[in-house]
Amino acid sequence: MGIYAIKPKFQQLLDPVATGLARARIHPDVINAAGLGISYGMAGVLLLAAAHPGLFWVLPAGAFLRTACNALDGMVARRLGVSSPFGEVINELFDRLSDAAILLAVGLGGLASLALTALGTSLVLVNSYVGIIGKAAGYRRIYSGILGKADRMIIVGVSGIVSIFASPQVVWNTAMVIVVAGSAVSICQRISAIRKDVAR
Repeated sequence: MGIYAIKPKFQQLLDPVATGLARARIHPDVINAAGLGISYGMAGVLLLAAAHPGLFWVLPAGAFLRTACNALDGMVARRLGVSSPFGEVINELFDRLSDAAILLAVGLGGLASLALTALGTSLVLVNSYVGIIGKAAGYRRIYSGILGKADRMIIVGVSGIVSIFASPQVVWNTAMVIVVAGSAVSICQRISAIRKDVAR
């Protein structure tokens, strides 16, 4: 199930923040936009970090904040009673833009093989697509799999820290291999979950 299995505990940790945002009437789309902005900031860091290794320290905080925004938008939407199908569309779109920006920046910044990074990005997007098509077919959105959104952010954050003390190219190529393998397995797991839903 990956880190997604502990999502309820993470939401519990963020509950006071969600309550504060709801009281301030902060719309979930604003939180989604903030998450996208953080993701593009992380992409900028990854593009520059090979020449400025001190920037790697930014990545763990960015990964946490992006994950927090991903959880808070839904929490706040439910508190404000503004959950909507279009809001879900915005959430999915911004998530995919964030994933692509962060992962492609690893390759474009010279931290890992561009071909490997492109493959990883493609598989991450396919993994997300497979999760969505279950709902499109009239069943449910599938979040299962060993490598989900939060798992990827942990990989990025940990890789940022390790890159301070080890060769960034070794660290990030290893990270991309994990992303490729984990996404491939997750795709199979999600297809299996959809097949079980259809068979019921």
